[in-house]
Amino acid sequence: MRSRTWAALAAALLWGSTACATAMGAGRPVLTDDSPQPSEAASVHSEPTSSAAVTREHYEDAVHRTKDCMAKSSVELVSYGWDPIDQQGPILGYKAAKKVPENEVFEVARKCRAKHLNAVEARFSANNKALMVPKLMAAVQRCLDGKGVPVTGREKNSSDLLAVVPKDQLMDLLDCVHQNANSLYPGLPIEFP
Repeated sequence: MRSRTWAALAAALLWGSTACATAMGAGRPVLTDDSPQPSEAASVHSEPTSSAAVTREHYEDAVHRTKDCMAKSSVELVSYGWDPIDQQGPILGYKAAKKVPENEVFEVARKCRAKHLNAVEARFSANNKALMVPKLMAAVQRCLDGKGVPVTGREKNSSDLLAVVPKDQLMDLLDCVHQNANSLYPGLPIEFP
């Protein structure tokens, strides 16, 4: 129990400072099909033991607890669905009534994420490889090929793409990812790289 508490604290310190850098902060897990799904409340509020792998259900439960925590301070946590770029979690944003100053929104988000989400998020990322949704990856590879950018066809994630695309063609990569992500997932706020 003690090591779990220290691990959670370390993760909270590491992730807490970056989690709220923008009003559209991002968390990141694994899609089971080709379309990101909004995070729904998990039916069971449970945390994985320190030795158990963090599942998508654990992650969604942590998002739900974070949402409940933030709601107590009149800040809404919005899940836009799982991130198709890396499948490391849902894309999250924050909304508040106009009377709540932005710095308070960020502080509420920081505290609630530190308490309920950051450690689960870190453990999920550590145990699950980032993978772009196959349908999106295929579209990005076709787009890059059409622009004369060399790809192997074996790329599985954004790191693989960044490793094979020459530096002078990075704008083509950004274009292909954003164009295809926006086409396949309209309305989803995509962050890449």
